[in-house]
Amino acid sequence: MGLLNPIFFAWPSTILDSLYSIFTAPDFSRHLSVTMFEMIVGYSSAIMVAIPIGILMGRVKFIENLLDPYISALNSIPRIALMPLIILIFGIGLSSKMFLVFLGSFFPILINTFNGVKNIDPLMVDMAKSFGAKRFALTNKVLIPSTMPYLLAGLRIGLSIAFIMVIVGEFFASTHGVGYMIAFEAARYNTSGVLAWVLIVSGMTILFTEMIRYFERKKW
Repeated sequence: MGLLNPIFFAWPSTILDSLYSIFTAPDFSRHLSVTMFEMIVGYSSAIMVAIPIGILMGRVKFIENLLDPYISALNSIPRIALMPLIILIFGIGLSSKMFLVFLGSFFPILINTFNGVKNIDPLMVDMAKSFGAKRFALTNKVLIPSTMPYLLAGLRIGLSIAFIMVIVGEFFASTHGVGYMIAFEAARYNTSGVLAWVLIVSGMTILFTEMIRYFERKKW
């Protein structure tokens, strides 16, 4: 009799067998591509919206005072709790997961961008202006280097939340995707299959995180 109940635990060898079965399955690429598409579109949309708003809030006091209470209130709402409403509005297709990813990653990127802009040393700005720096040079030489560490930190936090959101979204409302397959294998009590798909998610997260770390290692 085995020491470990296979319903709750799985040996590395069985997980590797499940990984091999997943990689060789004809629908693997479809499940992976659906999740990647939802994550990339939602995450990219959050970046394109959050960064300009964060910069405006950091540079214009009126916009900061106007938006900050609403940002704080919306950020306090657990995004998972909105999942039933999101499904009602967007259905169970790709749009609901993309919007959930957008909501999850938007606030960390926005808040970190805002903090980065607010923490720019005003003496550096004044010094650059005294040397005749125009708006482009000021942005390129002072604003971006000072803000980049905060922005990249926000991107990393937002990335982690984005993957959580897309997987959880596929748990509740999907017929394809990595999250759907995790829920499917869990319903079959296939622990090795669940862990194999979790490893795939971890690999995807590491890949995207390394892309962000590449920019972190650059000298801004």
